[in-house]
Amino acid sequence: MAEIEIDRLSLKVPGLPAEHGHRLAEMVAAGLARARFAPTRSADQVSVAVPAWPAGASLEELAASIVDALRRQMAQGG
Repeated sequence: MAEIEIDRLSLKVPGLPAEHGHRLAEMVAAGLARARFAPTRSADQVSVAVPAWPAGASLEELAASIVDALRRQMAQGG
């Protein structure tokens, strides 16, 4: 399995209270650390979009959606 290094992770989540932003970033980082995938390419920048965060959804669900989107993007090489 390839080693993955992330220098910077920037999340833009409109409507997310600022106090939840740090926790969300930690959950995304932890999810990526647990993920079992080998990227097909290296990238200087990867940008993904996930569906709107539905009312009542947890931060854990949002973090999982972001991790899944990043895994798909890197696995597709695009």
